[in-house]
Amino acid sequence: MEIESENIELSRTPACQDYGYEETVSGGDYNGRILIDKFNKRLKVLRYEGEDITNFLNNIKNTATKHDLDKIIFFAKVKEKDSFVKLGFKEEGTIPGYYSGETCYCLSLFLNEGRANSEHNEKENKILKQIFGNKQSYKVEKPLPLDLTIKPTERQDADKLVKLYQQIFSTYPSPLLNVDYVLSVINDTVHFISVFDGDEIISAASAELDVKNNNAEVTDCATLPNYRGKGLLTKTILALEKELFSKDIYTLYSLARAGSFGMNAALYKMNYHYTGRMVNNCHIGGRFEDMNIWVKTNTLS
Repeated sequence: MEIESENIELSRTPACQDYGYEETVSGGDYNGRILIDKFNKRLKVLRYEGEDITNFLNNIKNTATKHDLDKIIFFAKVKEKDSFVKLGFKEEGTIPGYYSGETCYCLSLFLNEGRANSEHNEKENKILKQIFGNKQSYKVEKPLPLDLTIKPTERQDADKLVKLYQQIFSTYPSPLLNVDYVLSVINDTVHFISVFDGDEIISAASAELDVKNNNAEVTDCATLPNYRGKGLLTKTILALEKELFSKDIYTLYSLARAGSFGMNAALYKMNYHYTGRMVNNCHIGGRFEDMNIWVKTNTLS
């Protein structure tokens, strides 16, 4: 079971430069911050201010073309949405409550037709239909197996955490397979919780905090194959939720591989709400993947 991380921090270590970097773009009447995400061949608008949206868009389209990027992403507020849609952006989903209670609109501009079209849409829709037609309430009282423990992941566990992810992912859309990167974010902007079998981490999930906007992305979920079917990720995510809600984080969201029945079903059973799909959004496990958006907020849960 896997969820990708959307809030990629790529300026932390030199090793992360292979994935991408941030830069400022500005003109006569606009200013913004963008992420050049080389690994996933996309450009993400992190911040935009100003009135000259047309020239801002021309600027970042030229930047995307220069770096051979074929998708531009912008998490827009309601006041920004219509202006970008008029210039060709497509609304792929929403995250209610993302901006301290205000809805975020997940907008994408595709720079080639191949990136805009999913080859797996029919299969992924069938998975959702099956999940929606067979909801089973998760029983919180189901005990953790006696030989396992669940607890926050500390810096001294970074090597074990990376070993878990390296056993599961051949490629990942953020530098999660790099120990230096994990050490740079753990318990700072990213909180990990892991399930241990002795000294080995056999399941884990993380939350990337956006304290300014009171939201967090539940991500980096993985369990070793021999331990699946025990509800470990569900317990890990519930532990994360308890911690996050105590920190005044009111909106949680996840991007789950649309082709993964188990991960999408788990989120649905935990009362996350499906709010859209981002097509060919990231490179994971050797190919571009469509990612389903799932959201839980105080008002939706």
